[in-house]
Amino acid sequence: NEDRVFSYRTVDQLPLVISVGIATRSWVQAIQKDMAVAAGALAIVAIALWFSGRFALRSFRRVELSDATQRRLNDDLATARDESARVARRLRTIADGLPAAIAYVDASEHYVFRNSFYRNFPDVDVERMLGRSMRDVLGERFYLSIENEVKATLDGAHSVFERELFFGARERHLKFDYTPDFDASGSVVGFYIMTVDVTDAKNIEASLSAQARMDTLTGLPNRTQVYERLTEPLARSLRSSLPTGCLYLDIDHFKSINDTLGHAGGTRPYDNLAFACGPACAKPTWSRA
Repeated sequence: NEDRVFSYRTVDQLPLVISVGIATRSWVQAIQKDMAVAAGALAIVAIALWFSGRFALRSFRRVELSDATQRRLNDDLATARDESARVARRLRTIADGLPAAIAYVDASEHYVFRNSFYRNFPDVDVERMLGRSMRDVLGERFYLSIENEVKATLDGAHSVFERELFFGARERHLKFDYTPDFDASGSVVGFYIMTVDVTDAKNIEASLSAQARMDTLTGLPNRTQVYERLTEPLARSLRSSLPTGCLYLDIDHFKSINDTLGHAGGTRPYDNLAFACGPACAKPTWSRA
């Protein structure tokens, strides 16, 4: 009393037939059950695909944003690199234009930076300065003359000093300024060097000082120089209770000589007097009063 579905098949050449029958109700139920399972599996797969799609889309967007961020960072880095190069060129131009030798030395006393003014120092190999020690670049004699100031600067002191040095056969008067460079922790990581050639200024200063202490007519020391030279022997006399001699000589009728012969003729008595009295003292200082 139930419907069945039959399937028939012959067996080769034999007069036999194989028949298989399946109840329609059980077949339909099996199909419905399988469809339910398949539908559930399909739903699970669909949900998994939905979440996977969202995750993949989110990941894609993150990658896309990351790529955009990376491109922006690369552009910013390139811009910063170009700006840094421009600043470095600008600072180099400024440093090379200064009338002073500018350099930076690290904590191990090796040159890291220098400007072109060092070409004015004939004993310094400018092209091979960077990466070499101060002792190697400046030479033993030069380095020893500034070694104490170098050590003091590396200990954190700001050092300003002057030295008279020979470059070849010429004497140069140099003024040095050493400024320590501190890191965030307060440790000295190097120092800045500014060296100014003050030879011309010193020569002018010496010339003006000599002119201020010499009588222009006779070439003898004037009162200013005499007072300066009296300071030391008077102090020594007070310390040792020894006498100090100071002789004042006057030329009789000098005004008439000066009025008659003029200033040129009037200087000759002073010269003759100084020449005649000179041998009387071991280290005399003759001046015009």
